[in-house]
Amino acid sequence: LSFTVTAALIYLLYGFRSLEYRYFYFFGDAVLSLLLYLVLAGLFERIFSELGFSRYVRWVALLVLAGTVGVSYSIVHSAGDRILGKFVVELQQNLYFLGVVLCTLLWFSMRKLNNMPMRLMQITLGLGMFLGAHAALYAFHNMFPSLAFWRYIPPASYVLFLVVLAHTFTTVPETARVETRLVTQLQ
Repeated sequence: LSFTVTAALIYLLYGFRSLEYRYFYFFGDAVLSLLLYLVLAGLFERIFSELGFSRYVRWVALLVLAGTVGVSYSIVHSAGDRILGKFVVELQQNLYFLGVVLCTLLWFSMRKLNNMPMRLMQITLGLGMFLGAHAALYAFHNMFPSLAFWRYIPPASYVLFLVVLAHTFTTVPETARVETRLVTQLQ
């Protein structure tokens, strides 16, 4: 929330096309992307503790993050000037896409378990929507860079994610659980 408010203030003071806004937005968003990746790793650790695989989650998460950083650097290493800025944008794009993939895997992992906490499921779905909106933003911006509507997606997705979190923590009891195992009958 503080990132969004500060970005709005910098936007109002310097404008959307200013260098100050771009640096604050992209570097701040990169830090938030890394934090969201850590949140996803924590959710995976919680889910996989119920499956008995939690000891591997941290190592796998670190290896996947290192691989993502390596791939992002390999894409921009020959960019010459402003390599750090290009690297940050590429890393964000890759982390958002990776986040969508991980949220999907997390969702399917939760479906394998029985009696999951409802809050955990709603947080995972909200995080998936948030990361999916940002991944789609990068995809559409790469395909259609001249369209200006894309600049409204990040603030809207931040607000939507905050609404999902607020709804989850204010209306869903901590003890609420959801039957997630799919039951099929052979006839």
